[in-house]
Amino acid sequence: MLLSAHVHMVVMMRSLVNIAAAETGLSSVLLNRARAVADEHATLSAKLDVSFNIKAAKRIAELVPVANALKEWHKANEVCHICDFRALSQ
Repeated sequence: MLLSAHVHMVVMMRSLVNIAAAETGLSSVLLNRARAVADEHATLSAKLDVSFNIKAAKRIAELVPVANALKEWHKANEVCHICDFRALSQ
């Protein structure tokens, strides 16, 4: 049950991000690719925490800019939605 709720929450959050992407004119294909790169970065980072691998370290270095850009995009959209919510509540 808990896993089901978590999956539902992830699906809802991805839907909201897709709506935000459409509102900002960002291609959903580009956003999905950035998510895939960020997921790969997270997976490799977790593996690198367990044992060092030079290939994984190099790949992480390649993926960092995209993963960071996606985080910043999410933060910016969160701030925009908070501002929108405040404006609507006044």
